Amino acid sequence: MKHLIVALLSSLIFIAANAADDGKQTFETPDGPVTATKKTAPPVPQKISAVGSKELAAFEQASARALRFVTDYVPRASNPKLTDFDKAFYLWQKEKSRRYSEQQVIEMIGAYLGNQLVKDFQMEWVVVSDQYGTDYAVRGKQKEVMSFPFASVEKRIQRKEHEFVVGVYQTVKHTLADADIKAR
Repeated sequence: MKHLIVALLSSLIFIAANAADDGKQTFETPDGPVTATKKTAPPVPQKISAVGSKELAAFEQASARALRFVTDYVPRASNPKLTDFDKAFYLWQKEKSRRYSEQQVIEMIGAYLGNQLVKDFQMEWVVVSDQYGTDYAVRGKQKEVMSFPFASVEKRIQRKEHEFVVGVYQTVKHTLADADIKAR
């Protein structure tokens, strides 16, 4: 599974078209408070197309490997929650001799997170191409919201950050529930 991480796209947690304000926003979730940075992307011509069946199958396989990744680091997590993914990611980052490469972690956690968003929030996998490049994203079927799960993982690896899986998931959930988001 190959993907290009785009400078503009990888800096976004989500896109909320026509959002009323930019800046930090904190909201309560079942997993505790989440602080997200809301950014409204300037209009850039984009080509958005559906992801093909081969890619969807690859995302499913990577998601299955993500479950094994979690239980390698959090053995008690026989039915992992999003918080277990954050903990496993943190423990992987601290590991001196890593069992998984950065690319494997990007693919596994990115695919798992994207698949959860698709399953839970009426979203679909898409390929987004613009003047900056091409990346995989999940996009709301009814509201104009996008999340770039692979780019989210890569950004956290580069910045040596952790505890983001729950945050991205809850931010998308919160954004989709926001009445100010443009319907598609």
